Amino acid sequence: QIPKIDGVVETIELVTVQKTLGEPLYDNHYEEMLSCLFKQINPIASKYEEIHIFASVPAGMAIELGRNLQKGVYPPVHLYNYSNGYTFTNIINT
Repeated sequence: QIPKIDGVVETIELVTVQKTLGEPLYDNHYEEMLSCLFKQINPIASKYEEIHIFASVPAGMAIELGRNLQKGVYPPVHLYNYSNGYTFTNIINT
């Protein structure tokens, strides 16, 4: 279940070109997407006590995102998975 969030909320939307179903993603695809995402997250991350990420991405991309959200650099990150709607899955960096 998605929590009720009080106060200031900044949203970042990252949209990429849809790949053909079954088309593999390569390292350079991950690097490009992560670079774009972190260019948007880094300037604002320190302003918040926590970050909520609602992602509909391939499993490999989710793993790479988690590997790059370093404890001590980013606040706790609440992760949500999309499967017929978003559901809470985990908190990292706690």
